[in-house]
Amino acid sequence: FTYDGNVSLTQPTRLTGYVGNWKLATYENEMNNYLYGTDKWTLEEINHLKTGTGDPDLYPQYNIYDLALKDVSMLTRHNLTARGGSDNIRYFFSGAYLYQDSYFKEGVNNFKNYTLRSNVDANITKNLTLTVDLSAQIDRKESGIKDANIWAEILSSPPYLPYYYSNGLPASVPAMGAESNIIEEIRGAGGTTDTRNNILNSKVEIKWDISSIIQGLYVSGTGAYDYGNSASKTFTNSFDYFKYDAVTGTY
Repeated sequence: FTYDGNVSLTQPTRLTGYVGNWKLATYENEMNNYLYGTDKWTLEEINHLKTGTGDPDLYPQYNIYDLALKDVSMLTRHNLTARGGSDNIRYFFSGAYLYQDSYFKEGVNNFKNYTLRSNVDANITKNLTLTVDLSAQIDRKESGIKDANIWAEILSSPPYLPYYYSNGLPASVPAMGAESNIIEEIRGAGGTTDTRNNILNSKVEIKWDISSIIQGLYVSGTGAYDYGNSASKTFTNSFDYFKYDAVTGTY
């Protein structure tokens, strides 16, 4: 038997540069002045965003990467093999397991892979041999229902809008033309999707050596069976997110 395994910590190689809240407000003023001749933000509001003063629900201070991403994520692999036999039978078996955790804080995303391989060669008689090869694989991916749009929503949401208010309530954040809260979606509040892929490949070969009749001649037959399927289950949840009314102080 032979075993090898490793556990590693991974992180994105590079993250896209992130424009802070007051810088985006400044850029929006420049655009509004060019298009309409007016400011969208007052200098006082931009100063609140820049210095972290004022109402934290109106002028939040956060970095979306710090809010959404872990410092590192775990990746683990394990593999067990066995080989041996005798003059008449030889075998090789291998089983492997891989697990990759989510990059996101409290994220429901993860990936699991199970692999099994086997090869058996047997001498049935002096002139007849049998070979059996099997390969099986199971993939399982769990994710939030917005898995495909996570990065797009993270990078398109305005950094001057809070994801969470000072009392802990999740905020409504516009991104990609809709109101949502991608941090809550990452954590599975909107639902989860479980996708499974199953693959089986098999081959059987029988070889009859008749070189005693004609030098180098043999007869062989091969049969193969392959199978694969994919299944996905999605559970959708409803959850609340809030807007803040600065006039009444209510959510």
